[in-house]
Amino acid sequence: MENDLKMDDEKVRDGDMDHISDDVDDWYEVDDDDYDDVNNIDESFDEDDLRNGIQGLDELTVNGQADGKTVIEDQEEESELKLIQKSEFRYAKSRQRIPSEKIATSLGQFFNLIRSAIGKELWRVTMPIHFNEPLSLMQRICEDLEYAYLLNQAAGLIIITYLLKECKDSMRRLALVTAFAVSPFSTTIGRYSKPFNPLLGETFELIDDNLDYCCFCEQVSHHPPILAMYCEGRTWKLWQEYKFDSKFRGQFLRLSPTGDVHVKFKDNQHHYSWNRPDTIVHNLLIGSMWVDQDGIAKITNHQTQEISLMVYDSWNKAGRSYKNVKCKVRDAKDKIKFELNGAWDSYLDCTSVSDMKTERLWTIGERPATSTRMYGFTRFAMKLNQLQEGVCPTDSRCRPDQRLMEEGKILEASKEKHRLEEKQRAVRRYRANEKIEYKPRWFVMKKDPDTNEYYHMYAGGYWKARLDGNFIDIPEIF
Repeated sequence: MENDLKMDDEKVRDGDMDHISDDVDDWYEVDDDDYDDVNNIDESFDEDDLRNGIQGLDELTVNGQADGKTVIEDQEEESELKLIQKSEFRYAKSRQRIPSEKIATSLGQFFNLIRSAIGKELWRVTMPIHFNEPLSLMQRICEDLEYAYLLNQAAGLIIITYLLKECKDSMRRLALVTAFAVSPFSTTIGRYSKPFNPLLGETFELIDDNLDYCCFCEQVSHHPPILAMYCEGRTWKLWQEYKFDSKFRGQFLRLSPTGDVHVKFKDNQHHYSWNRPDTIVHNLLIGSMWVDQDGIAKITNHQTQEISLMVYDSWNKAGRSYKNVKCKVRDAKDKIKFELNGAWDSYLDCTSVSDMKTERLWTIGERPATSTRMYGFTRFAMKLNQLQEGVCPTDSRCRPDQRLMEEGKILEASKEKHRLEEKQRAVRRYRANEKIEYKPRWFVMKKDPDTNEYYHMYAGGYWKARLDGNFIDIPEIF
């Protein structure tokens, strides 16, 4: 096992990630109707409906600009978080539960669906709304921020004692960033329903209850489906371009993220990035469903070349220890400074190699007693679809099928889901006929100087428009 781990470490350090996962097909990120015949359009949508659906999209982004504002640069940006903090704007108090409990799914319907999907790409299979949870994929991705306090600790905002006293050196910071990278997988326990696929142009905003960060997402592409996120904290920034592939094997489903997560700290401009391991959902046909993770996540400080390698072993590799994770935090000379051990569903410990002292970095929060009856939601997830006054009309909270499902009105939600799919088909066909190129409203393409990869970067302006209550050139997607 040690030899295998050493080989994996060497492969990841050399940039060879091919051994982590198989080639996979689209799953979460593609709407159920994406590859239906585009000629099959609901005739009830007239010319005005179509024009409203693409309103302003052809004028938004020109030569790297959006809404007349150049892409945010690290040295020149005006903190939109500070604008929020200085304003009188506040969210309503976070709710503790969703309006309706989960509706039981017919096993017969489920088995028929699974049988029809075997040997096919899952995006070609229409998924009934019964298999959804009342959150969009972009809301689900925002659950990554549940343990954002780890980034605050890494930035030195919170003084922690013993091993990580002031978190001033980069190796200790890297250990905490690694803990943050692990923490989102704790939300996968008991979460087996499919989030709603965002419509093109759909957005989602989130402000921390303590105003420690503000986050914004937009569905920037449909073919291929890509979700862009930008989050600003008091002392850090986080962004990512989120994509998923999948492979259905009959009894299990492998989900493979293909976009990296990025964090930059404002004090020294150190930029960290990492990939995600695969998530595997087991027992789709027989038995109780459960999940495990598989792969190696490489967390890199691009300024110092310090790295950590977090190993996630699936059941096939680790047996009953499949939830355990292990990590070596290495300096630029490849010397191990810290070892991290724990379980991705509950905790992570950090041990200093120099003195063998151990500190608990992260512990999972307690779930509400109603979680199992409410789609396995955490306390953090319960509040995400709570309607907030003045959100952008394209916000996921405004999506009618998702709102109806949250209220337990499944039949009405299913009808709305079909209407939105038909409208999206019609708008896509109209745009193609008129040769209108789609351009995102709030994000633009930019090259990352550290990774040399192009990605959708936040262009700025959303939160000012939000505070002013002045959203312009917004497509009517719902």
